[in-house]
Amino acid sequence: MKFLGIDIGTSSICGVVLDENGDVLFTENRKNDATIAANDALSHMQDVRKILSVCRDIYAAALQKCVFLDAVGFTGQMHGVVFLDEQGNPLSPLYTWQHKIAACPSENGSYAEELSRITGYQVSPGYGTATMYAMAKRQSIPRGARAVCTVHAFVAMQFCNAVRPVLHASDAASFGTFDLKALRFDGAALARAGLDLSLFPDVTAENRMIGETAEGVPVSVAIGDNQASVLGSAPPDCVLVNVGTGSQVSAVADRYIKTSLADVRPYFEGRYLLTGCALAGGYAYSLLEKFFRETFRMFGVTPPGQLYPRMNEAAERVTVFPHTVPRFCGTRQDPAATAFIEGITETNFTPQALTRSVLDGIAEELFDLYSAFSPLLPAPRALVGSGNGIRKNPLLSKLFSDRFCLALHTPLFSEEAALGAALAALAAKTNVSVFSAQRLLRFSSET
Repeated sequence: MKFLGIDIGTSSICGVVLDENGDVLFTENRKNDATIAANDALSHMQDVRKILSVCRDIYAAALQKCVFLDAVGFTGQMHGVVFLDEQGNPLSPLYTWQHKIAACPSENGSYAEELSRITGYQVSPGYGTATMYAMAKRQSIPRGARAVCTVHAFVAMQFCNAVRPVLHASDAASFGTFDLKALRFDGAALARAGLDLSLFPDVTAENRMIGETAEGVPVSVAIGDNQASVLGSAPPDCVLVNVGTGSQVSAVADRYIKTSLADVRPYFEGRYLLTGCALAGGYAYSLLEKFFRETFRMFGVTPPGQLYPRMNEAAERVTVFPHTVPRFCGTRQDPAATAFIEGITETNFTPQALTRSVLDGIAEELFDLYSAFSPLLPAPRALVGSGNGIRKNPLLSKLFSDRFCLALHTPLFSEEAALGAALAALAAKTNVSVFSAQRLLRFSSET
């Protein structure tokens, strides 16, 4: 049996085919060049027809390579929103999670702040409901709009020629104003904000099929990309750390837990993810690399082609270093928060010590986020690490292992979200638990 998973990211679109033995038979990455030029810094839109075309090309290439497919599943960038007509055709571009029109001032603060006060839900700029609220206030919702959805739900709908989108709860929650316990949009809260509940997509908590392609390949409901990445990385009795541009630490709860200590997100089969998010993560290390490059240029020296390997090697030799809090992008709770370095002495004021300090700060920030909510959960069996920040930096892997006092396992396959979509499609097709499907996950040697 062969299952295709497609992950529609902001900058790339990836497809993988997984078989029932856990072997990856096909992988294809395409650049997502669907971004539409904007006249202001707050706008970020993508052409959904172009994205759909790339997904169809990946699907066709997978069919050609594998001859047949038993199912296809989708995931992708959450929070964004696309408006559809009554036939399921797009009336707008995708307003991505980076579209910040809701950060513009309204009568009482920003649109997002106003919406949060009205509904009682914390809704950030870039969330689908915040974008819709700002557009409604500006009277810019497309004429004839009958539904909204995420981009991957739109593609899944188009693949099976449906006219009404269906979102898995893991995806729908990313809009905001979503009742996490009841797993539905809060109609009363939306009504207070003047938003029409009928525009919002149908929601299912089941991992199920929603239709078939023209070739008769079943299509499973699209799932959120954070949940897909966890599904494609870590069994439910593990804690997962992911370091990419940002970084996250996630663990699975067997029931709904109301807490302000973590982001609570719907997962599968009645379970929830508790996630702590650090906004900088690997971005902090990239800023340090940029700092070193600028230093070379300041002295009239051309920087070497690759600085990261030298930075990693230098940091491994350091035992005494200052303390860095790498909040270069603020925090979820305080966007205005800044990074800082403390404990600098005449002996640790070196490039090598600074490099080690930034890496240690990345690991410490996630561990602190996890420590806040870990008392709500059973002790984890293992630690799993994913994302390029961990895969490409053995020292960072060791720092996480030391912090959590657990051996760190890295998934063998790096496209975790696409793999998670494939696993969800496998589970829906064969009518098994998604957690049973995770038996196919493979890991590298321990750290």
